[in-house]
Amino acid sequence: MKARDIANAFLNKVPIGAVENGEGLHKVKLQKLLFFAQEEYLFRYEKPLFSDKIEAWQHGPVVREVWNEYAKHSNHIITIVPKIESLPKEAQKVVDFIWSKYGEKDTWYLRDLTHSYKIWSDKRDSKYNGRGEITTDEILQYKKECEKNKIVAREYIENLAKEFI
Repeated sequence: MKARDIANAFLNKVPIGAVENGEGLHKVKLQKLLFFAQEEYLFRYEKPLFSDKIEAWQHGPVVREVWNEYAKHSNHIITIVPKIESLPKEAQKVVDFIWSKYGEKDTWYLRDLTHSYKIWSDKRDSKYNGRGEITTDEILQYKKECEKNKIVAREYIENLAKEFI
């Protein structure tokens, strides 16, 4: 599958009224949704959602092919509604999950969130000319590490809370 297919699925989630009023999806936000969808799909199924590379750009992870496709949109807002293509069930579940989690979030909040990822900041290094590839293996390993850390933190907080009960 291509990242464009997943991008189209996200673009189809924007309410028609918003698109008609010129309030479509910001192209930076679309890039973050693609990154989070790839991350979630890798974590759930241990295989990539799409085959396109993700690069570490100034404003966070970017799929160059999708960026280039929407680069011409004025004000960075994508105001098109692509033809609806059905996705495989697992892919649609992840798109729906990511939209429910991040769809209402501000573009710059999502950008800042991706900036907290060490796998992004590592690839901004000059040895990668500031746009190194973030591989699917790196994304999966980082997500697994984060999930493990969440469990440890949750257990710590629960044990700490028991001391006060």
